[in-house]
Amino acid sequence: MKKNIVIAISGVSGSGKTTIVKRLASKFDCPFLLFDDHIDENTYPVNMEAWLKNGANQSLIPP
Repeated sequence: MKKNIVIAISGVSGSGKTTIVKRLASKFDCPFLLFDDHIDENTYPVNMEAWLKNGANQSLIPP
């Protein structure tokens, strides 16, 4: 079974997060998610640490 790898990048506004994410996605031919595009009260897992430890199942993040 292939494991997903999740890379999270954080930084202040204007630090180049989106640019880096798009370049990595292009290089590795993989999808990416920009949290800023999906912010509402249900955007983030309630317990981010547990979500990551449990495999970071992207389907648990509402569309």
